[in-house]
Amino acid sequence: MTQNFDAIVLGAGVMGSATAYYLAKAGVRVLLLEQFELNHQKGSSYGYSRVIRYTHDHPIYINMARAAYQLWFALEDETGEKLYVKTGGLDISFPQQPTFQKRLKCASEAGLNYEYLTDSEVRKRFPQFHPDEGMHALYHPDTGYLRASRCVLAFTRRAQTLGTTLIDQTPVTSINKSENGVTVFTATQSYTADRLVLTPGSWTKELLAQLGLNLPLCVMPMQLGFFQATPSES
Repeated sequence: MTQNFDAIVLGAGVMGSATAYYLAKAGVRVLLLEQFELNHQKGSSYGYSRVIRYTHDHPIYINMARAAYQLWFALEDETGEKLYVKTGGLDISFPQQPTFQKRLKCASEAGLNYEYLTDSEVRKRFPQFHPDEGMHALYHPDTGYLRASRCVLAFTRRAQTLGTTLIDQTPVTSINKSENGVTVFTATQSYTADRLVLTPGSWTKELLAQLGLNLPLCVMPMQLGFFQATPSES
Protein backbone atom coordinates (compact mmCIF):
# COMPACT_ATOMS: atom_id res chain seq x y z
CA MET A 1 0.00 0.00 0.00
CA THR A 2 1.28 3.43 -0.95
CA GLN A 3 1.79 5.82 1.97
CA ASN A 4 1.07 9.52 1.51
CA PHE A 5 2.92 12.54 2.91
CA ASP A 6 3.02 16.27 2.33
CA ALA A 7 6.77 16.18 1.66
CA ILE A 8 9.47 13.54 1.21
CA VAL A 9 13.10 14.32 2.06
CA LEU A 10 15.75 12.01 0.63
CA GLY A 11 18.97 11.91 2.64
CA ALA A 12 19.24 12.25 6.42
CA GLY A 13 22.53 14.08 6.73
CA VAL A 14 22.59 17.52 8.31
CA MET A 15 20.79 19.12 5.35
CA GLY A 16 18.06 16.52 5.17
CA SER A 17 17.56 16.19 8.91
CA ALA A 18 17.38 19.97 9.29
CA THR A 19 14.91 20.20 6.40
CA ALA A 20 12.69 17.53 7.94
CA TYR A 21 12.82 19.28 11.31
CA TYR A 22 11.85 22.72 10.03
CA LEU A 23 9.13 21.31 7.76
CA ALA A 24 7.69 19.32 10.66
CA LYS A 25 7.88 22.40 12.86
CA ALA A 26 5.76 24.19 10.25
CA GLY A 27 3.12 21.46 10.47
CA VAL A 28 4.11 19.52 7.34
CA ARG A 29 3.72 15.72 7.30
CA VAL A 30 7.24 14.57 6.41
CA LEU A 31 8.87 11.32 5.36
CA LEU A 32 12.66 11.31 5.80
CA LEU A 33 14.36 8.49 3.87
CA GLU A 34 18.02 7.47 4.33
CA GLN A 35 19.69 4.79 2.21
CA PHE A 36 22.24 3.89 4.90
CA GLU A 37 21.97 3.73 8.68
CA LEU A 38 21.29 7.01 10.46
CA ASN A 39 24.51 8.94 11.19
CA HIS A 40 26.51 6.77 8.78
CA GLN A 41 30.15 7.50 7.94
CA LYS A 42 29.82 7.64 4.12
CA GLY A 43 28.73 11.28 3.81
CA SER A 44 29.94 14.68 4.91
CA SER A 45 27.80 15.08 8.04
CA TYR A 46 29.41 12.41 10.21
CA GLY A 47 32.03 13.10 12.82
CA TYR A 48 33.02 15.08 15.87
CA SER A 49 33.23 18.59 14.48
CA ARG A 50 32.58 21.04 11.64
CA VAL A 51 33.77 24.63 11.73
CA ILE A 52 31.32 27.53 12.01
CA ARG A 53 32.45 31.13 11.62
CA TYR A 54 31.41 34.60 10.57
CA THR A 55 34.60 35.43 8.66
CA HIS A 56 34.04 34.90 4.93
CA ASP A 57 35.06 36.62 1.73
CA HIS A 58 31.54 37.54 0.60
CA PRO A 59 28.87 39.44 2.56
CA ILE A 60 26.10 36.97 1.69
CA TYR A 61 27.95 34.25 3.65
CA ILE A 62 28.29 36.53 6.66
CA ASN A 63 24.54 37.18 6.59
CA MET A 64 23.89 33.45 6.29
CA ALA A 65 26.24 32.79 9.21
CA ARG A 66 24.38 35.32 11.35
CA ALA A 67 21.12 33.52 10.69
CA ALA A 68 22.71 30.09 11.18
CA TYR A 69 24.21 30.96 14.57
CA GLN A 70 20.80 31.99 15.88
CA LEU A 71 19.17 28.83 14.58
CA TRP A 72 21.81 26.66 16.25
CA PHE A 73 21.33 28.52 19.53
CA ALA A 74 17.56 27.98 19.23
CA LEU A 75 18.06 24.24 18.61
CA GLU A 76 20.33 24.05 21.66
CA ASP A 77 17.65 25.69 23.78
CA GLU A 78 14.98 23.39 22.41
CA THR A 79 16.94 20.16 22.89
CA GLY A 80 19.02 21.04 25.95
CA GLU A 81 22.14 19.83 24.10
CA LYS A 82 25.49 21.56 23.68
CA LEU A 83 26.01 21.59 19.91
CA TYR A 84 28.20 24.67 19.39
CA VAL A 85 31.63 25.02 21.01
CA LYS A 86 33.21 28.48 20.94
CA THR A 87 36.96 28.35 20.31
CA GLY A 88 37.95 31.53 18.50
CA GLY A 89 39.55 31.37 15.08
CA LEU A 90 42.53 32.72 13.18
CA ASP A 91 42.80 33.48 9.47
CA ILE A 92 46.54 33.82 8.80
CA SER A 93 47.89 35.09 5.48
CA PHE A 94 50.19 37.54 3.80
CA PRO A 95 48.11 40.74 3.77
CA GLN A 96 48.36 41.25 -0.01
CA GLN A 97 46.55 37.99 -0.77
CA PRO A 98 43.19 38.76 -2.47
CA THR A 99 41.18 36.31 -0.35
CA PHE A 100 42.57 37.78 2.86
CA GLN A 101 41.82 41.31 1.67
CA LYS A 102 38.24 40.28 0.85
CA ARG A 103 37.79 38.73 4.30
CA LEU A 104 39.11 41.86 5.99
CA LYS A 105 36.91 44.13 3.85
CA CYS A 106 33.80 42.03 4.48
CA ALA A 107 34.48 41.79 8.21
CA SER A 108 34.89 45.57 8.45
CA GLU A 109 31.80 46.38 6.38
CA ALA A 110 29.71 43.87 8.35
CA GLY A 111 30.85 45.29 11.67
CA LEU A 112 32.18 41.96 12.89
CA ASN A 113 33.95 41.75 16.22
CA TYR A 114 37.48 40.87 15.12
CA GLU A 115 41.10 41.74 15.83
CA TYR A 116 43.80 42.43 13.25
CA LEU A 117 47.09 40.91 14.41
CA THR A 118 50.67 41.08 13.17
CA ASP A 119 52.89 38.01 12.98
CA SER A 120 54.59 38.88 16.29
CA GLU A 121 51.22 39.38 18.01
CA VAL A 122 50.05 35.98 16.76
CA ARG A 123 53.19 34.28 18.07
CA LYS A 124 52.84 36.00 21.44
CA ARG A 125 49.15 35.22 22.00
CA PHE A 126 49.09 31.84 20.24
CA PRO A 127 52.58 30.31 20.65
CA GLN A 128 51.47 27.11 18.91
CA PHE A 129 51.49 29.05 15.64
CA HIS A 130 54.61 30.42 13.96
CA PRO A 131 53.56 32.60 11.00
CA ASP A 132 56.27 33.81 8.65
CA GLU A 133 57.52 37.33 9.04
CA GLY A 134 55.16 39.77 7.37
CA MET A 135 52.09 37.60 7.76
CA HIS A 136 48.98 39.06 9.38
CA ALA A 137 45.90 37.49 10.92
CA LEU A 138 42.23 38.06 11.62
CA TYR A 139 41.13 36.76 14.99
CA HIS A 140 37.42 36.25 15.49
CA PRO A 141 36.32 35.21 18.98
CA ASP A 142 33.00 33.63 17.89
CA THR A 143 34.51 31.08 15.54
CA GLY A 144 33.97 27.57 16.81
CA TYR A 145 32.79 24.15 15.83
CA LEU A 146 29.53 22.25 15.72
CA ARG A 147 29.38 18.69 17.03
CA ALA A 148 28.43 17.30 13.65
CA SER A 149 26.93 13.91 14.46
CA ARG A 150 25.17 15.29 17.52
CA CYS A 151 23.61 17.98 15.32
CA VAL A 152 22.23 15.40 12.88
CA LEU A 153 20.80 13.29 15.69
CA ALA A 154 19.34 16.33 17.45
CA PHE A 155 17.52 17.34 14.26
CA THR A 156 16.18 13.85 13.58
CA ARG A 157 15.01 13.32 17.16
CA ARG A 158 13.16 16.63 17.18
CA ALA A 159 11.72 15.99 13.72
CA GLN A 160 10.36 12.64 14.88
CA THR A 161 8.93 14.20 18.01
CA LEU A 162 7.09 16.62 15.73
CA GLY A 163 5.64 13.80 13.66
CA THR A 164 8.24 13.05 10.98
CA THR A 165 8.46 9.45 9.79
CA LEU A 166 12.12 8.42 9.56
CA ILE A 167 13.12 5.29 7.65
CA ASP A 168 16.82 4.48 7.32
CA GLN A 169 18.71 1.67 5.55
CA THR A 170 16.22 2.03 2.70
CA PRO A 171 17.64 3.02 -0.72
CA VAL A 172 15.36 4.63 -3.29
CA THR A 173 15.04 2.53 -6.44
CA SER A 174 13.13 5.01 -8.62
CA ILE A 175 11.29 8.32 -8.63
CA ASN A 176 8.24 9.21 -10.71
CA LYS A 177 6.91 12.75 -11.01
CA SER A 178 3.49 13.82 -12.22
CA GLU A 179 1.12 16.79 -12.16
CA ASN A 180 -0.15 15.53 -8.82
CA GLY A 181 3.23 15.31 -7.12
CA VAL A 182 5.90 12.65 -6.82
CA THR A 183 6.08 8.94 -6.10
CA VAL A 184 9.20 7.47 -4.54
CA PHE A 185 9.83 3.72 -4.77
CA THR A 186 11.99 1.52 -2.57
CA ALA A 187 12.50 -2.24 -2.85
CA THR A 188 9.42 -2.95 -0.72
CA GLN A 189 7.25 0.17 -0.66
CA SER A 190 6.11 3.29 -2.49
CA TYR A 191 5.44 6.76 -1.08
CA THR A 192 3.68 9.78 -2.56
CA ALA A 193 3.93 13.45 -1.67
CA ASP A 194 3.19 16.90 -3.02
CA ARG A 195 6.84 17.88 -2.72
CA LEU A 196 10.23 16.17 -2.89
CA VAL A 197 13.41 17.55 -1.34
CA LEU A 198 16.71 15.97 -2.42
CA THR A 199 19.59 16.18 0.06
CA PRO A 200 21.59 13.03 -0.79
CA GLY A 201 25.02 14.63 -1.13
CA SER A 202 27.29 12.53 -3.33
CA TRP A 203 24.31 10.60 -4.70
CA THR A 204 22.48 13.69 -6.02
CA LYS A 205 23.49 13.30 -9.66
CA GLU A 206 22.10 9.77 -10.07
CA LEU A 207 18.83 10.65 -8.33
CA LEU A 208 18.34 13.77 -10.44
CA ALA A 209 18.90 11.68 -13.55
CA GLN A 210 15.76 9.74 -12.67
CA LEU A 211 13.88 13.03 -12.93
CA GLY A 212 15.39 13.85 -16.31
CA LEU A 213 17.89 16.33 -14.92
CA ASN A 214 21.48 15.81 -15.98
CA LEU A 215 23.52 18.33 -14.02
CA PRO A 216 27.34 18.44 -14.27
CA LEU A 217 27.85 17.49 -10.63
CA CYS A 218 31.15 15.99 -9.58
CA VAL A 219 32.09 14.36 -6.27
CA MET A 220 35.29 15.90 -4.94
CA PRO A 221 37.28 14.51 -2.00
CA MET A 222 38.29 16.86 0.79
CA GLN A 223 41.61 16.22 2.48
CA LEU A 224 41.63 16.94 6.21
CA GLY A 225 44.60 17.14 8.55
CA PHE A 226 44.50 16.76 12.32
CA PHE A 227 47.46 17.59 14.54
CA GLN A 228 48.16 16.84 18.18
CA ALA A 229 49.23 20.05 19.88
CA THR A 230 52.30 19.97 22.10
CA PRO A 231 51.70 21.73 25.46
CA SER A 232 53.89 24.74 26.10
CA GLU A 233 56.63 24.12 28.68
CA SER A 234 56.05 27.58 30.11
